[in-house]
Amino acid sequence: MPKAEAVAKWLDSNMQLISSYVIFDDDESEGLQDACKYSIKDRFVHVDRTFGLTDRDCARAAEILQKRCDKDTRQ
Repeated sequence: MPKAEAVAKWLDSNMQLISSYVIFDDDESEGLQDACKYSIKDRFVHVDRTFGLTDRDCARAAEILQKRCDKDTRQ
């Protein structure tokens, strides 16, 4: 099972526990492989395994989470 499919299945099974999320992955090729197919690409942050989690990665994650919060407050 592709990683994106496993993540999507887990999310489907646990969405009642989750208000928002970001997916960090250091394997861009596999991480993005099916991300579009399972509608999680817009929640994906690629982390370069050479450098680990960077300020830029954290800023991208915060942007993803903020967009979701903004969307929720408008509804």
